[in-house]
Amino acid sequence: KVRKESLVAAARAMDVSRFLPAAVRVGDVEIGPADFLFAALECLETGADEVAVVPREQLGGFGPFPFLEKMRFPGTWLHSPELKDRYLSDRMRWQIWTLRYE
Repeated sequence: KVRKESLVAAARAMDVSRFLPAAVRVGDVEIGPADFLFAALECLETGADEVAVVPREQLGGFGPFPFLEKMRFPGTWLHSPELKDRYLSDRMRWQIWTLRYE
């Protein structure tokens, strides 16, 4: 369970000029971004001071971009050799739904 004031404090501390973080500290717990958003929505909708967070899938669907689910670009990144593709491709999948367009 998370309290509304903890959700508000977490939202105020969040850097909204970037991607949503992979985990959000809400009071004494860390929850995923979808869990955070749904908990905040429940507080707003119901006026509850405390809501139960039920773990759920953290990413939405890929919609018109199904190729992202299996995207791999080994050896094509222009970074140092120790930066591995599996990290970058996975990170893209984890955060694709949080991208902000101009």
